[in-house]
Amino acid sequence: MQAKDIIDEKTLETWLKTRPQVDSITIATRAYLRLGPLWFQVMQQDWPRSGDLTSFSVLRVLLTSSVACKYSTDDVKSSAASAASAPDSAPAAAAAASSSAAAAASDFAGDSVAAWALVRVDCEQLEAGQTLDGFPLWHNGESPYLAAWTETQTLWSAPNSPYAFWLRWYQAALQGNHLNLPLGHDIALIPDADWQKGPEHIAGLIAVLERKSENAKDAFPIDSELSNLPAATKDQRATFVQAVTAHQEHLPATLSALLEFCAAEISRLQGRNHPYDRQRKKPKRSGKSVF
Repeated sequence: MQAKDIIDEKTLETWLKTRPQVDSITIATRAYLRLGPLWFQVMQQDWPRSGDLTSFSVLRVLLTSSVACKYSTDDVKSSAASAASAPDSAPAAAAAASSSAAAAASDFAGDSVAAWALVRVDCEQLEAGQTLDGFPLWHNGESPYLAAWTETQTLWSAPNSPYAFWLRWYQAALQGNHLNLPLGHDIALIPDADWQKGPEHIAGLIAVLERKSENAKDAFPIDSELSNLPAATKDQRATFVQAVTAHQEHLPATLSALLEFCAAEISRLQGRNHPYDRQRKKPKRSGKSVF
């Protein structure tokens, strides 16, 4: 079965059985991210608060799920499982579980053909070997939950709001981007005991992690470090080319495209006559007129 044949929960489940587990996590996460504004809006009402349900509880699951799409380490998997099993995360627990990808997409899609089309295109991208990084949640369309998101933005933008980071984080997620993946990884690994202390407590911890992240960038000037590296030897370059050629079908499409661009650019430059070469081919003038 191919991704183009996905039309409902059953066909999605069938397709996912042939795919790596990370694809299930990715599809589930994107489906619930699309629903995010609805969750955030509902969580502002009185009845969820009486049961300790808040936007914060949903956000933790969404973030850990997003990080799990990129980091398949045991500690991240454990954090995702903890977030999903927390008492206050039941509404979005499936977003962190790979086996629930079809259910997540179904909750999002309902009976909407257009909604399932979004899920299908996501799957087609993955099937083609493409990542979904930078691929907007709503593709080229507009979210039908824009009014709900606008309302949430207003609330989260209030002075001293503990949701300032989450506002920026979800804005990036709408575009299919990670606000700061290493930072997200560190946030996902915050212990359960801290998460249970609420959004204000976590906001303080995130602020500390953000400062550490910025300091780490400043402490490692990557441009100067790269410029100090010795040039690769001829044998090292040959080994690299051989390895890339042998495993090219397993490389991410973005890297493959970059390699093709580099090869084309090298070919173009090699085919050019260097200005100095043209100058050397010109006859030297003696300074005396030939007339």
